[in-house]
Amino acid sequence: MAIINEYHDPHVRFEHLLALMSSSKFLEMTGPSNDIPYYICPFRVEETSQVYQHIGQLKNTLELKQIKVFDINLYRLCIEHFSALGVLDGFIADETRTPRNVFFESISGLTDTEEFICPLMIEKINRDIPDIIFITGVGEVYPYIRSHKILSTLESKFTEKPLVLFFPGKYETDNVKGSNLTLFGILDDKYYRAFNIYHCEP
Repeated sequence: MAIINEYHDPHVRFEHLLALMSSSKFLEMTGPSNDIPYYICPFRVEETSQVYQHIGQLKNTLELKQIKVFDINLYRLCIEHFSALGVLDGFIADETRTPRNVFFESISGLTDTEEFICPLMIEKINRDIPDIIFITGVGEVYPYIRSHKILSTLESKFTEKPLVLFFPGKYETDNVKGSNLTLFGILDDKYYRAFNIYHCEP
């Protein structure tokens, strides 16, 4: 099977994702025993709206095959989190009148990956009991939440089901430089354990 990437036709990418996620190898996580079942699905930033439509179609199609998908949108998760703490309205007001660095400091404690975000994610996953986990909303929560920190924290706490992070940028692997998540084409994060989902065969 030829390797594809985020520049291939959207229909080709959709069919690849559907075939892979429907496969027993993917669902039963029968790869090498030292591999964690984490996947990066990179996409071009300008395609964000279209990709989100395809994510919804992919989820619906998989569920018609009796494969349950749970989509954790990081932006909506943060809104729920702030609302539950009673700070959402204050943050909304502060964002428009507070210097960016000051606002970042005020919000960063409540978006701590280890203390808040990942425990909330695991709680939701355990309650829903899906076959596959999607993580979306990565671009919407930058820089308050970094995707590599989400994955690094989760890999020590949850590897029972395949997890796919939809990433608005590139995920490139180099034998010298290692694996890099390049958000929006300009911001680099390093993460080494996940597979580029377009390089995986069903």
